[in-house]
Amino acid sequence: MASTLDSEGFYSDVGGVTLDGGRMGEQAQWNAQRLAYILEKDYNWSIDAISAWFSAITYESGFNPGCCEGGVYPPTRSTGVGLVQWTPSTNLIDFTDGWGVYWYLVSSQCRKFELERTTTDSNIKQWFVMEPYYSFYMDNIGTGREPCRTFDEFTHATLTEYSMLELCAMIPEFYTRPASWDSTDNWYRNAEAGNFWYNALTGELPPTPPGPRPDPFPKPILRYGKIPWFYTSGGYNVYRR
Repeated sequence: MASTLDSEGFYSDVGGVTLDGGRMGEQAQWNAQRLAYILEKDYNWSIDAISAWFSAITYESGFNPGCCEGGVYPPTRSTGVGLVQWTPSTNLIDFTDGWGVYWYLVSSQCRKFELERTTTDSNIKQWFVMEPYYSFYMDNIGTGREPCRTFDEFTHATLTEYSMLELCAMIPEFYTRPASWDSTDNWYRNAEAGNFWYNALTGELPPTPPGPRPDPFPKPILRYGKIPWFYTSGGYNVYRR
């Protein structure tokens, strides 16, 4: 099934896997720009954390909010769903059903991100810095810096504190915890994607190593700069002010 614009202006293929054009195609980039704007403006995420987060979304769902693992639809309990492939699917769907909203909408999934960020309930949290993931991270990251201890810390993290590799490595170790958690291959793959999204959102290259930035630091393209043509086509010129 072809992906189409949903009621919120995001491309989606409910029950499908990736969007038309692939993980970094025009539809994925459209969704990324819109989602970045929401996370920054409405939820106060840093652009740096957003870029790292997008590295995981790139390979989890390709920015398809209606993504179902393996194309299994309707999703089973063991099926990953949504932008970050919540698994089991009840980690997302039980909440959206309770809220009376559709799980495959970006607004619903952002609401779940926010709940995970603010909750003190360990049954709802997704971000856990625990063994053996912590030791694997510290033994292999090579900086000696402690990771973000909470999801809230991560959403406000900056590249003045951590490298893109560090931020991208935290996500599989402390949030998604995939079967391949004990391999650093995904760290480096995702860091490349994080650098791509950082450049797409700011027009700059990430500081390497982490450290002070130019003053004043350039404003993100998604809010103030020139947006590529396909982000302003079709009547969805939502970033101009």
